Amino acid sequence: ARQDMGAEVFDARGSRLTVLSGITDMLGICQLILDGNRLTSLPEDIHRLEKLATLSVADNRLTTLPTSIGRLQALRHLRITGNMLESVPEELGQCVNLDTLS
Repeated sequence: ARQDMGAEVFDARGSRLTVLSGITDMLGICQLILDGNRLTSLPEDIHRLEKLATLSVADNRLTTLPTSIGRLQALRHLRITGNMLESVPEELGQCVNLDTLS
């Protein structure tokens, strides 16, 4: 995993992660790139990442997204393709700045 303090990016692409722990303590993070891991869920307290503008979790094993995702007011780009999601939470509609959902 690589964390670039200047741009506040956390990039853990292809790191074989199965669980995300401690990520919601990184309050200044703007981009969270977790493509190509083995995640089955995201932390329910992901809404603590108030500055998060990009969340990319493509090609994981997610079956649901936490409803608290709707509280990410800075979220502009959400990439969830390649998972096992049957639906997305209604609360996603509360992300008023969301430009890209793929």
